[in-house]
Amino acid sequence: MLLFIEYASTEFGIAAHNRVNDEFIPGSVGRVTIGTEIKFTDIMSGNTIGPYFDGEICVRKRDMFVGYLNNDEAYEEAFDRDGWYKSGDLGHYDDKGRIYLKGRLKEAIRIGIEEHYKNLSPEQMEETILMHQGKIEDVAVVGVTNKFSTQWPRAYVVLKKGKTATVEDINKFAQGRE
Repeated sequence: MLLFIEYASTEFGIAAHNRVNDEFIPGSVGRVTIGTEIKFTDIMSGNTIGPYFDGEICVRKRDMFVGYLNNDEAYEEAFDRDGWYKSGDLGHYDDKGRIYLKGRLKEAIRIGIEEHYKNLSPEQMEETILMHQGKIEDVAVVGVTNKFSTQWPRAYVVLKKGKTATVEDINKFAQGRE
């Protein structure tokens, strides 16, 4: 059985993959592809970090996207001054150059409101719902893709033993809080 794993995005294409003869290492997405540079930066200082330290994955390559049309602010947020694309992905590399993904710096659910888009933080929504009158034991918020290719948040809620709350109660409580 051939198992092919890669690390890629719309912005930069394939940046790492396992090669046919590479040993399978659980959690690894392989090594950097030819023509691609990857660095890992400390999320607090922005300084480049070494192997085994988790940081933001930054990518630079010739055939990646060059920015956002008519949106200089988004460009400045996405790229550093040396042209590295800040992916928002967290991970590290080992002493053999294998890359490991650990998560996202900022998870976001992208919703469409009229002709505009807004990114919502599932973590912030979870924190808000957990404050609901001491009735919520646990919650997980995920984005569910809709027919407009955006998402709507969906919360999976666990109530504390002996407590009750309706969907309407929770929605009313959470509405308008940020």
